[in-house]
Amino acid sequence: MPKLSKEQIKALSAESYIYSGLKLMCDGYAISLQERLYKRKLRVVLYVNGQLKGGWILDPELHPESKFYMPNVRYVKKSPRSKKTKKVDMGVRRVDFASIGQALRHLNNVCDSVEVIEENDCEHH
Repeated sequence: MPKLSKEQIKALSAESYIYSGLKLMCDGYAISLQERLYKRKLRVVLYVNGQLKGGWILDPELHPESKFYMPNVRYVKKSPRSKKTKKVDMGVRRVDFASIGQALRHLNNVCDSVEVIEENDCEHH
C-alpha cells in the first residue's frame, strides 16, 4: 500500500493551508487537514469524511475513526522528589496537530495507505 515519502511530507509541510485544505485518502477514509487559528497560534484540524465527532475523541476504543487522532498524553513525575517523568495516556484523543508535517507523519504511522487527493478547495471554512 502506498504511503507518503519523507520528501512528499516535507514538500506538503512547506505549503500553507489556511484558506484551502489538504485532502488525503487514508485506509478508505477521506481525510481533510486545515490550518485554523487557535489561541493566537496556527493549529491543524483533522476531519474524517468531512466530520469531527466528539465520540471519536472521548471513546477511542469504540470508534475506528479515532485512530486518525493523536492520543492525549501527559508527562508525570514518578515521585515528588524525582526528576524522571513517565508518559501517561489520558484516554482521550487530541483534535488538532501542531503542524501539517506532524499530522502527515502520524497518519503515515497509523494507516496502511496514505495518498494525496487534492491540495486545495477544502469545504470547512
